[in-house]
Amino acid sequence: MTRGLWLSRLVLADTPCLFINSVRHYNALFDLHQDYTFRRIEMRNALAAYRKAVSDITQATKDVVTDHSRHSLCNKFPASIVPDLKSLPILSNPTISL
Repeated sequence: MTRGLWLSRLVLADTPCLFINSVRHYNALFDLHQDYTFRRIEMRNALAAYRKAVSDITQATKDVVTDHSRHSLCNKFPASIVPDLKSLPILSNPTISL
């Protein structure tokens, strides 16, 4: 048997094993791709839900502050009740002492 014929028989004998292994690798890669796709969609949906929750909390806080400002008593008090803060010595010339 010549070397070329022996080599070709060896390759042909090993071909089904290589084919089975390549199918397994392809299927493993395909499954990995599906898992990554599923996780990416989960992460995207979780991030969208987080953004919506932050937006809702921000809007609710703005609504509370606006409602509180509208019903605040400081708009109804006359200015003469509150003393002029600049006339107080500690506020007109603040110093830090340690």
